[in-house]
Amino acid sequence: MIVSLAYGLAGSIFLVVLTNLLIKLFKKFNNIGYSIVYASLFLKLIFLSGFVLATKNEIPNQIMFAVVILGGIMYSTVNVILKVK
Repeated sequence: MIVSLAYGLAGSIFLVVLTNLLIKLFKKFNNIGYSIVYASLFLKLIFLSGFVLATKNEIPNQIMFAVVILGGIMYSTVNVILKVK
């Protein structure tokens, strides 16, 4: 269970860091804001797909891993929506 939680937190932390970097880009280039939002979603999808495929045999409790990753996705998506407005 602890291994699943650690992998989930590692993935979620990377998502939040990636989101914060893209928000800083949005602040610099205000006219391309919507494309940055879609780029953020695309990069999250690519990263999470690769991360899950790389660690799928090492995660004992996949439900715990999925819940933590889902929490990271929801937090980073709401963070983008609130800061882009």
